[in-house]
Amino acid sequence: MDQDHAHMLLRQSWAKATVDKPNLARLFYGRLFAIAPETEALFANDLDAQGRKLVATLDYIIDSLDDPDALLSAAGELAIRHVSYNVSADQYALVGTALLDTLQDILGGEFDEETKSIWAQTYQGLADHMIETAY
Repeated sequence: MDQDHAHMLLRQSWAKATVDKPNLARLFYGRLFAIAPETEALFANDLDAQGRKLVATLDYIIDSLDDPDALLSAAGELAIRHVSYNVSADQYALVGTALLDTLQDILGGEFDEETKSIWAQTYQGLADHMIETAY
């Protein structure tokens, strides 16, 4: 699959998933806390505000797909900040699972195997870079 097609799938699915951004954030954190209850302690602050940050970060990722240098630089900076929030390297996989599950919940049949695969590959690439940068 070519990169343009992959980016198109990411952008289209994200646009559909973010029709109700607060709901997306609530679903994501609900899923994350269900599969990894220990992560709830990392979010002692206002969860609504944290949800807005999550969506804004994902918006930036989608908007920056064609500028990988800027995207990787921002991801590395974010990863370094996450160390100070006591995020461990192994928690990146849990976040990835929660994200994919949330997109599946929102998009249903539109989150087909091809789209899910592209999201998984994109997330894993960013997570690997973030872990390498921060740890």
